[in-house]
Amino acid sequence: SLKIAGWNNSNFDEIIKNELNVKEVLHVSDTKDVADSFVYLITPKIGARLGSKLKEIITASKESNFDPKKFGLLSDEYELRLNVKDGITGLALPDNIAVVILNTKITPELESEGLANDALRFIQDMRKEIGLDVSDRIKLSVSGSDKIISSLKSFEERVLKDVLANEITYSKTALKHKITLDNENLSIEIKKI
Repeated sequence: SLKIAGWNNSNFDEIIKNELNVKEVLHVSDTKDVADSFVYLITPKIGARLGSKLKEIITASKESNFDPKKFGLLSDEYELRLNVKDGITGLALPDNIAVVILNTKITPELESEGLANDALRFIQDMRKEIGLDVSDRIKLSVSGSDKIISSLKSFEERVLKDVLANEITYSKTALKHKITLDNENLSIEIKKI
């Protein structure tokens, strides 16, 4: 899943899900739980205008309650920025209005789906390599490790549909086209129907 803290516009959630391959996009209005805000000083501008006060301002800016206006800073002499907290896989957007956090925990279900997706990509690549037309229907034979076979069986309906296979047969012996996916062996054979 992907969490966006500080931005509540869900109009683009479907695009985000498709482009980033995430199952869910969550929105939270506040960034305080995931990022600390700080004042970034644009020191060349401050130094040019306030000269000797720059050192005092830099020291004060390190305090959590620093208020740039109390030091007479103009709006183009500082920026409010977000710094993602330790232990969180995320990044502040360039304009510092929101933070994007990616949930990187891989569950057994996600791992299985990932293996099935990798196998599906390999099958599609082999279809192209052997010169099949995109509309050609096939019979697919598959052999591989227990983990890959289990993943393919879990997503068999999708695999059948995506590769235009009328059926999938599972073999115990290695087949013509071979690949290793995440240290798991897979071999396939494709026959045009």
